[in-house]
Amino acid sequence: MTLALAALVSWLVTAAFGSNLLRMWIARGGIVRRLDEERQAMSLPPPYFPAPLAYGHFVLAVSGLVVWVAYVVTGWDVLAWVAFAILLGVDLFGFSMFGRWLGSRRMRVAALDAGLDGGPAESHLPLVNVFCHGVFASVTVLLVLATAAGVGR
Repeated sequence: MTLALAALVSWLVTAAFGSNLLRMWIARGGIVRRLDEERQAMSLPPPYFPAPLAYGHFVLAVSGLVVWVAYVVTGWDVLAWVAFAILLGVDLFGFSMFGRWLGSRRMRVAALDAGLDGGPAESHLPLVNVFCHGVFASVTVLLVLATAAGVGR
């Protein structure tokens, strides 16, 4: 059960960084939807997080955490696999948001070079927080997979 507890701790640390990022995104006006006609004309993804993507990532991650806690408490192997499957969806949303975050950072640099201030709310998310959230998320996925696969039993 030590891997399961390590995964739980890693998941909680990831959630702490993620909650902080979500809070900062909302505080910067991230819920407001922007239309970027030029990028849409080029069929490129917008450099902002659509609210359903951000909230879907959050809800899936919390749901997976609840399932993982249930696994740690009960020890039912099927719950470990369900939590892992949920994490795959969380990762898909997270990678999508990471790509959009990179695009928003490029837009912010371009705006600053042009003497403008601002940029999307996503561009103001601190690099360190995004990096730590991603690293702990990766560790969590590996620990959950290892636990579900029976490593260390």
